[in-house]
This record gives sequence, structure tokens and C-alpha cells, in this order.
Amino acid sequence: MEGTASDAYMRWVRGVLAPIARANGLTGTGPVFRRRDGATWVLFALERRRIEPDEARTRAADPLVDFSMAVGVHHPATRPAWDDRKPAPPGMYDIGVRSSSPALEPPEGEWWHVFDADDPSSGVRLAELIRTGLPEALAALGRVDARALLERKLAWADPLENLAPGHAEELLALAAEAGAYDVRARIIEALRSDPVPDPNEPTPEQLLEETRAIFPGLHVELAGGGPAQPGTIWPPFPVGRRVGKTRTRLLNDLAGERTFPRRIAAARLGGWTGESDVVDALRAALSSPDRYTALTAACSLGHLGDAAGQTWELALGMVVDAAAAPSELGQAIVLLALLDPDVRRERALLALGDLEDRYPAWTRDLRGFQRHLA
Repeated sequence: MEGTASDAYMRWVRGVLAPIARANGLTGTGPVFRRRDGATWVLFALERRRIEPDEARTRAADPLVDFSMAVGVHHPATRPAWDDRKPAPPGMYDIGVRSSSPALEPPEGEWWHVFDADDPSSGVRLAELIRTGLPEALAALGRVDARALLERKLAWADPLENLAPGHAEELLALAAEAGAYDVRARIIEALRSDPVPDPNEPTPEQLLEETRAIFPGLHVELAGGGPAQPGTIWPPFPVGRRVGKTRTRLLNDLAGERTFPRRIAAARLGGWTGESDVVDALRAALSSPDRYTALTAACSLGHLGDAAGQTWELALGMVVDAAAAPSELGQAIVLLALLDPDVRRERALLALGDLEDRYPAWTRDLRGFQRHLA
């Protein structure tokens, strides 16, 4: 073996698999191969098994590389609003619908394909599997336009009344892209209805009875309040020890350029005490070009009880551009309105209604927020 197993694997991907992918109309050098079909991306992707650091040390000279393969499609309309990464060709984790063909699955009883850098026949066998299986997997995708993807996802979906907000957003976006306005209206109407009980889901009483039967003679009771109800006002993320060093780091992250630490800081500072520098930093974050940071900062200011009129007005103004986090803004409006309910209640209810009209996937939560102001 020349170099590491990883080097040999990537040489095999580029030298052997890339020509097979190109013969099937895909481009790239791996481990992701793509082609455009209208607005839709068709993907053939390989993913290596993640190896933890402790395992990596013991496998430094191991010639084996475990990997899986996936064929599927990605439609840009399904990209969530909070994902503000620069547009780029999609990867394996962007696949929204996978091929139904098992042609590229690992051998029965195995989780992974295995490439052996010390055994040339291993690469030959895997290449032959892909040469015959890739065309079958691509053919099994069928139509990949927005309407076809919508119909396929609807066939797999739970009752529309039970859709989670993220799933509902994806279906609504595909319906709009496909011009299926009748389907879009049906989804919105379902989201305004009560959830459909699942006959296969045991009730708390049934769970309690079954547990007592398993542990006879023991005292058994249910703890906790069950699943969160729509419209729950979530507490801010815990901040740990409220020490100056932590606060300084969070304030630096909030003012920094790194997206994920900035968003985390906007959320965690809502669990701090209301020192002026914390409140000032969150107020400044309301103008952040990253809408998720701005909306989360508004929610944190609500937790901190910022009664300033300017904060209230800025929060109401965010309704027109809240696609990244409608739920966070809904919570912010409720928390800020409750600081002066007699004056703010009416405008808060109007703002929540406007949010519902603009972001129907979050209807159930937004209506739950309105009940806090009743």
C-alpha cells in the first residue's frame, strides 16, 4: 500500500469511480458526483464512516476504509430559511429524496462497504458493483421535477394535520415551486386543524399500566409534563456559571463574524442577568444581517425584560422578514408584550396574526402564542 488507506481510497474514487459516474451523466471527481436536471440536483455520493479519535490511533495502519453510497435528489426550494450559507453545489446531506433501489446497498447484514487498500480485488469488486448498480439506482429516481418530488413526499408524510413545522415548510416550498396551489392550500388548512391522534401511540395511562406490569410490586408514576405543547415559551439556553470570563466570550461571539457561535451567543445571553452591556449588545444584534441572530436576540431581550420602546418597535418590524426563525420572533413578541400588556396586547396579537399569514408552517405555534395574551 502506497501512502495511507485514505490516500489509496481517494485514488480509487478519482481514478476508477469518476469515469463510471461520468458515463452516467454525472460530473465531479468525488466523493460527490452531480448533474442538474432543471432546478433539481441529482447526486451520487460516497460517505466514509466517521472514526473517533481513540479509534483512529489504533487504526493508523489499518488498510480498510468503511463507506456507504447514496443516490438521490436535492431541490433548492427545500433549503431552510435559516441556512444562510453561500450557494454551493449540494452534498450528501442535502439529499431530500433517495433512490428506492437497493442496488448500491452494502452486503446483507452489513452496515458499510469495505475498501481494502492491500487487496486490489476489493476495488475491482466494488467498481463492478457500482458499474451495474448506479444506472439502476438513477433510473429508480424516476421524475425529479418539483411536482414529482412533492407527490412522493406527500405519499410518505404523516397526516397533514401532524406535520412538524420544518417538514411543513419543505412541502409548502415544493408546492409553491411546482405551482400546486391546491396542495399548498390543503396543507395550510390542515395545519389550522387539531392534530390527528395516532392509534398506535400509547396513552400515558397505558404506558403506566404496562410499566407496572413489568415491575410488579414497585411504585411507578409518570414524571414530567409530556411532549411540549404548541405555543410553549422556551427558557433561554443555560449559560452555566455566570462569570465574567463567560460573559466576555459570549459578547465577543455575538459581535464576531462566525455564524454558529454568534447565534449561540444570541440565545444564551437571554439567560444572563440584565447588565447594561449585555442588553446593549443584544439590542445591537437586532440589526444583524444574519436574520436568525437578530430574531434570537429579540427573544433573549424578551427573557431579560427589556421594556424599552425601541426594542418593542424593532421586534414588531421584524415580522416582514422572519422566515429564518418565526417561532423565536413569536416568543419575543409575547415576552415583550407581557411587560406592558394593557398597551401592547392588541399590536402583539396583530403581529402574531401577520406572522401566521406569512409563515403558515408555524401556524400551530403562533396560535399557541396568542393564547398567552388572552
